[in-house]
Amino acid sequence: MESPATRRSREFVSRYVRVIGVLFVFAFGVYLGGSLGDGRAQNILAATNSVTIDLLSSPWQNASQRQLFGTVHDLVQSKYVKGQVDESALFYGSLEGMVASLGDPYSQFFPPEQSKEFVSELEGAFDGIGAEIGKEETGIVVITPLVGSPAEKAGLKSGDAILKINDLDTAGFSVEQAVRKIRGPKGSIVALTIYRKGEKDTRVIKITRQRIDIPAVTWERRADGIMYVRIAQFNDQVAKEFDKMVANVQSKKPKGIILDLRNNPGGFLDLAVSLSSEWLDQDAVVVKEKFRNPSQNKSFTANGMHRLRGIPTVILVNGGSASASEIMAGALQDHNKAKIIGTTTFGKGSVQDFEQFADQSSLKITVAEWLTPKDRAINDKGITPDIVSELPKTPVKKNGKEVDTQLERAVQFFLKGK
Repeated sequence: MESPATRRSREFVSRYVRVIGVLFVFAFGVYLGGSLGDGRAQNILAATNSVTIDLLSSPWQNASQRQLFGTVHDLVQSKYVKGQVDESALFYGSLEGMVASLGDPYSQFFPPEQSKEFVSELEGAFDGIGAEIGKEETGIVVITPLVGSPAEKAGLKSGDAILKINDLDTAGFSVEQAVRKIRGPKGSIVALTIYRKGEKDTRVIKITRQRIDIPAVTWERRADGIMYVRIAQFNDQVAKEFDKMVANVQSKKPKGIILDLRNNPGGFLDLAVSLSSEWLDQDAVVVKEKFRNPSQNKSFTANGMHRLRGIPTVILVNGGSASASEIMAGALQDHNKAKIIGTTTFGKGSVQDFEQFADQSSLKITVAEWLTPKDRAINDKGITPDIVSELPKTPVKKNGKEVDTQLERAVQFFLKGK
């Protein structure tokens, strides 16, 4: 019988199957090619504790492919300058190489030790810099620094390309590799060499790692009668805090709501659906799930009490708004329940399944993509604002304080109606 701790871990990983954010920051590979079908892939992925290099009998379509694999394996073991390589390293390295050949930054195979680290990283607070990172064609990039985090305070910005972590070049790094290198004990320092678009030279940003507790929802009723609401992350804290905010809105009856999703890296799908539902009609489509097999496609519809329906709303977004925040912005935009102001969002609209095997290795693989109610693809495209508002390169100051020009643009929309 599994222990309560094991059961909680399994339930958490099961819920992660529908997590659509990117990771919080919070081997040797043998190229196998990308032509494996579902059945053949399962033959490889059913790894057991008796790990050997016995892959030659089934996974490839013809004898020449099986022979090539065996030839490469034998040449590595007989000629590699540092001597024979552990068979487990070759076995797991071949699986890593196979998944890497997909060219999908969100799909990855984890050998047992890395798998344990990955699962533990899903379970709440951690020591790090407080930034969401992802991977683009150019390499590792910052999706967004979390609000109030050491990364934000040190000056890290959405879109920064991370070229080095301390003295390690990040070329070829997966997101998970970068995460592990950036994290570290509280109080220690990590130096990131970054390139910022529009600048000639790289810069080094030194950040002191701290304990990172991901924030939930904050709100205030402004003097002009507008309710300002910020959702920093679609995590487990959000539902309770959001309910408090809604009760406040109902009692104070504001002119409208400014919902700030800037630098919100995402989180759980069910929260994106339930929060969006507050503005939508019953059974309105919030987001569509598109699989490889069309028979699996499905839609997630609005539910709950719809307590904010009819309240004028503006949503603020930027390049750091990703996944769950893009689902929410896209749903309210498609149903004409909110105007979107800011800059185009990140474009992370895919879902990953997480499978753990008997030897404790695991596979995280993209299995579906998200579409808005009007069938607009989110992945790689993002949500385009109704009103584009760029932050100025030189901060605007008023009475000695920096002005949030995007927020001011949202306020003007309410006051002037355009």
